[in-house]
Amino acid sequence: LKFTITIPVIDRFEGVRMNAVFLGPGLPPLDALDDSIPESIREYAADNDLGGAVFASPDDQSTCDHLTSPEMISEVTVKDERCHFYEPFGGSNLWVIMDDILTVPEAGTFKIAVYEESGSTAKASFACCDWPEDFVTQYQMPSTECEACGTDPSNPAW
Repeated sequence: LKFTITIPVIDRFEGVRMNAVFLGPGLPPLDALDDSIPESIREYAADNDLGGAVFASPDDQSTCDHLTSPEMISEVTVKDERCHFYEPFGGSNLWVIMDDILTVPEAGTFKIAVYEESGSTAKASFACCDWPEDFVTQYQMPSTECEACGTDPSNPAW
């Protein structure tokens, strides 16, 4: 699974570092004592017998050396000592704080949680899975059954 996490170029987000946790079949058990993973994620993994893989954005983001995908590498610049991406579809200036690949051990359904590692609030975008991106095709979106996802229409944040 290829994935990229960006945050808006906003001064108050300068110190933001995001973590991503992938939960799914065949992944090793999450460390139940790892306080860097929110308790709700650890509980969800344990309750559903899911293993996990944790990715953390690097502390040093003064270059784009942390990027792994050729597609992102070809589209970014270092601007004001940050890895910068201009997203032309929406006209957004973004800092690319994570770009990585998880090699899944087996086919299945995987859940993804993204959180700010120090617990502060932040805005982030998560792009997953493959290139090229397609913003035109209308896809049928299945209803979620994930209680932890916050995607129920009764959720005021939805």
